[in-house]
Amino acid sequence: MAVLIDIGWEKAENEAAVLKQQLDASTSKVSALEDRNSHLDSALKECVRQLWQGREEQNHKIEEAINKKCAEWETKKCELESQIEELQARLRTGKEEVTTGSVHEELYPKLEALEKENSALKLQLLSKTEEAEIRTIERDLSTQAAESASKQQLEGIKKLTKLEAECRKLRVMVKRSNELKSSMDNQSDYSGRVSFSDNEMQSPSARITGKTSMAPSVEIGIMDDFLEMERLAAQPHSEPGRKHSESNKGLEKPDAESSQLKHELETSLRRISELEEKVEMVEVEKLQLEMALNGSKEQIEALKRRLMETEEKLSELKKLEGENQDLDLSLGESGKQIQDLRRQLKKAQVNLSELETTRAENKDLELLLGESGKQIQDLQRQLNKAQVNLSELETTRAEKLELTICLNGTKKQLETSQNRLKETERKLTELQTLLRLTKDAKEAAEDGEKAANAKTEAVESRLRDVEAEAESLILKIGSLEESTRKERALSAKHISKCQELQEEISKLKHELEDHHETEPELNHMKGFDEDYKLKQEKELEVAASKFAECQRTIASLGQRLQSLATFEDFLIES
Repeated sequence: MAVLIDIGWEKAENEAAVLKQQLDASTSKVSALEDRNSHLDSALKECVRQLWQGREEQNHKIEEAINKKCAEWETKKCELESQIEELQARLRTGKEEVTTGSVHEELYPKLEALEKENSALKLQLLSKTEEAEIRTIERDLSTQAAESASKQQLEGIKKLTKLEAECRKLRVMVKRSNELKSSMDNQSDYSGRVSFSDNEMQSPSARITGKTSMAPSVEIGIMDDFLEMERLAAQPHSEPGRKHSESNKGLEKPDAESSQLKHELETSLRRISELEEKVEMVEVEKLQLEMALNGSKEQIEALKRRLMETEEKLSELKKLEGENQDLDLSLGESGKQIQDLRRQLKKAQVNLSELETTRAENKDLELLLGESGKQIQDLQRQLNKAQVNLSELETTRAEKLELTICLNGTKKQLETSQNRLKETERKLTELQTLLRLTKDAKEAAEDGEKAANAKTEAVESRLRDVEAEAESLILKIGSLEESTRKERALSAKHISKCQELQEEISKLKHELEDHHETEPELNHMKGFDEDYKLKQEKELEVAASKFAECQRTIASLGQRLQSLATFEDFLIES
């Protein structure tokens, strides 16, 4: 038995050493994982900071470029205004000289050239002011993208209507020119037709160069011209019997006018082609703006949906936090119960040692040993139950940690989504650049979340391994306790046998005293009795020493269990 106990003790020590090594390795791995997690968090924060810094620099550069362009346009505008003022001063002086008669006829062409330059400069100034207004409008549109898109759509529609009106005008002009060519042979109505064609050519040119705000009057004039052309086409042709000399005289004048009409037709056809190209460009821009608006609306709707989902998750996580607080309270109570049970177990062990020292009262000792054994069994059952409760509470604590991690992740997602929503509402004009940047940021965040999830899963798997090792240690402790119980039962059996032998020896002594046997037999019996007593005492001492060693092993294993439990608590809290 002593050899078996020594072998079991050595095995327990070897297993404890192996478990210590495994615990050290697991702690080192956990610390390495925590360091890596902190490094990854710092790297992610640095990436986000660089991203924000790049955005701010880009916005700053855009604002600087816009301010520079505005300053350049303002300087050009001031220069043109100064030139206009100088030219106006020159015109005034020239007009005064003309009125006084001091100016010769040679200065008239110069004055006309100056007036032309003045008109050209005015046109340039108007164009520059229009460009400056367009620049300012574009700058304002960067803050109000949706309104700008709608305004651009309306402007496109207006341009389309204007272009359609101009196309109609030009088509009417083409029809008129064709009708004029066909009516060249009609000499009787030549003068009326020439005057009519001159009036008609003047009216469309005046209408084309006129303002775009006179669209209704232009349409009315087009309808009147169309009616006039129908009336002319309905008139009867002149008689063919007129002389060839009269027709030649009548056709000399319209040749020059027909060449002018051809030239105007060519210019009008060119303008029609240019206007059609402009219409196509406007339609393409309109489609692009509609696509950009639809994309921004879809993005805003998706962000709103994500906000709703994150708010729902937050409400659920708040409920789970309340449940976790209740679990923490129950965990503290169960820990107190476990400590009380351990104290009771220590007291029972002390009582056992005291009972073993007092062997004088055999029957009382046996009863007390049986009762203490029952108490120890009850306490061990309670301890096992408490350990099961502790394992359940540890699992709940791990779930709580997972929930807190999920809560932090959802909070971060909520903050990022709110920031993105604000950015999209502010800067809808920079749709393409913002979409690329948000996609990059989203991919980086998803990579960071995946890495964090992988880390948490690795840590959780390591914690599960540690818990499995702790459970194996608990099972080994149970097996050792069972071996101690068996040894105690064997010691009790030995004690009972010793008592029976002592009773038999006492009976034999009484019988020998009654029969008055010889002295050598008595001496022989006394020697045999003394040898037997010495052997019995030696066996009892050996059993007591083994029992003490078993108690020491139980105490050391209990201390190791406590250290493992504290280490697991530390891992869970970290």
